[in-house]
Amino acid sequence: MSSRKSKGFCGKTPTPPSLSSVLAINEASKQSYINLGYPPAVGQMFNELFGSNAAIVARWFKDNSLLGKESIASKDWFHKERNLSKMDDLSLYVTLYEALLTRNDEHYNKAREDLGLYVDPNEPIDYDRLIPGMKKGIEKSFLGTTFCGMNIIKDILSGKLQDLKPYARKTFSQANRAYEDKLLFHNTGTVAGVGHMLKRYPDGTVWVNAGSKCRLVGDDMSNCGSTGLMSLDSNSTMYVLYDKKKIAHAIFTLSPQDGNRISGVQGKGSTELKPEYNQYVLDAVKELDGWLDLYGSGTLNHELTLRYRLGDSLLALDKVGSSGNYTTYRMTVRLPGGKDVTVYTNGYSVLPLTDIQNQKYAGYLVGSEMESDDAKAMKLMTLSGNGGMYTSDLPRIRQWMNSVGIQEPESRK
Repeated sequence: MSSRKSKGFCGKTPTPPSLSSVLAINEASKQSYINLGYPPAVGQMFNELFGSNAAIVARWFKDNSLLGKESIASKDWFHKERNLSKMDDLSLYVTLYEALLTRNDEHYNKAREDLGLYVDPNEPIDYDRLIPGMKKGIEKSFLGTTFCGMNIIKDILSGKLQDLKPYARKTFSQANRAYEDKLLFHNTGTVAGVGHMLKRYPDGTVWVNAGSKCRLVGDDMSNCGSTGLMSLDSNSTMYVLYDKKKIAHAIFTLSPQDGNRISGVQGKGSTELKPEYNQYVLDAVKELDGWLDLYGSGTLNHELTLRYRLGDSLLALDKVGSSGNYTTYRMTVRLPGGKDVTVYTNGYSVLPLTDIQNQKYAGYLVGSEMESDDAKAMKLMTLSGNGGMYTSDLPRIRQWMNSVGIQEPESRK
């Protein structure tokens, strides 16, 4: 059974309570909420939502709300720091709710004026209608906080997690991290569930499903730890690459409703993925039967893009060198007819080796006649209008692939 009760804040609209009934929380709970600086209505909400776990969750909510601001904590922190953790609406609803419970028009209108709300002194106040509605507003606002989006709180609310003994003495940050660690690394999981191990490598490196939001991932990857900016798919989920020491190196978002679109491929701190993790991403694309969104949110490196676009046609890929914002690569590609060709690219344009050997661009390489083909290619691939030629004058990758009959991976969006 869930610790969350079936009636109360979430259930059928109850008979509007009096102020004395709200204050009639059992004395031990009441005092614990007072000591934490909560108004009586919030203490009642914690009791109704979390049952026997209410006191622990109440302490965690304060921990999370005052994170990094402990120096300003005070007995009246709840209303004084209304802007913390998006609590503005929550504080407003609580203030109005407790004013309504007095059933005193002057008291309620004064509360509204203090909050900057419009007051019509001639408007009758329907307490029997407003009190239950305001009570629901308190819960809706609380459930909409980032705190309630954390995995440990979501699972307490759903009844999936009931025994909080392993986490009771921890701060909220410690408790949530410990719980998410258990979900990610000590859970068999399913294909759709948090903790699913997509692929494990012999050296202990593993792709793991981290769900749509995970603070542990946010901490480990130095990012937001959420799919929110990467996908509009309500079923989107993050996959994170961890090594055997539980150090995260790569992340991407999977959007099942977009045909298993894979986007947001990044390294730590939302940086460009390091090339040594390219093959792991390509393995994940294959395991998920997905497709890599080359133009969606993310920081793909050119090597990953080239390996994905060319697939089995790419026989060899070597970095020639970098100049300014350009990196030149030499590729050996097998054409559909079986012929192997060598071309150069900077990730955008393509320069066939035969064009260099046939001196097609000799006019732009005056003084470089004795240099190697690689050096000549690098000069041509990094031109920015010098001598009248731009790299954009060369065929684009897609244009070149089409001309030689290499098909790009299918987009299923």
